[in-house]
Amino acid sequence: MTYTKLEIIFDRDHGKQNYGWYARERQEDGSQCDTALMTTWDQDPDVPDSTLIAWAMEFYCDSDGMTDAELADLRAIITITR
Repeated sequence: MTYTKLEIIFDRDHGKQNYGWYARERQEDGSQCDTALMTTWDQDPDVPDSTLIAWAMEFYCDSDGMTDAELADLRAIITITR
């Protein structure tokens, strides 16, 4: 699956049920999917950007390995929204 954008978002607006961090994944075909982050810090709005980016890089990295250029491309599509 090829992503065109990975947005890591903190949701404060939808009540306690949805409060916390989630990833909005956008694919090449224009479809998108929201995935809740299930971590020890998923409800902490003050998580540093560096932690969020490291999580996304690890989670979305190809398990078979990636070249430096592929890792740079992945990093380029990750944004953080608070």
